[in-house]
Amino acid sequence: MGYYINQEEAEFTIPKENFSRCLDAIKSLMSQANKMTGGSWTGGVQTDQWFSWVNTERVLSAETLVDAFAAWRWDASLDKDGNIGDIFFRGEKAGSDDYLMNAIAPFVKCGSYIQMRGEEGEMWRWTFKGGKMIEKNAKIVWE
Repeated sequence: MGYYINQEEAEFTIPKENFSRCLDAIKSLMSQANKMTGGSWTGGVQTDQWFSWVNTERVLSAETLVDAFAAWRWDASLDKDGNIGDIFFRGEKAGSDDYLMNAIAPFVKCGSYIQMRGEEGEMWRWTFKGGKMIEKNAKIVWE
């Protein structure tokens, strides 16, 4: 079960000088059990926690920012200057991606965004401004 989402477009940059701090921020998420939405249960008791669809061990062992994004189901690619210049969602279903976007927001170039569409047609953007992530929902007007 789950809610299918697709990425429609993105204009996204993380300058290379922010890579180390951004990687640390992603790894620090893995200790925030009170925000984790996935896990396993035995006998009606939760025995383990993780962020939905995220491989915790892969995140914690990631040596690069690109590797950490991959563990969260995002393909990040480098531009000619060595910055992350593009990102693409390779998952199928909505997970805990808003936590990831909030964690990386201080390191993302102002004006960046990632536009998504849900299985019921709704659209939203995760926009980055002033070190914050702001989720904006689309309002489509037909003339």
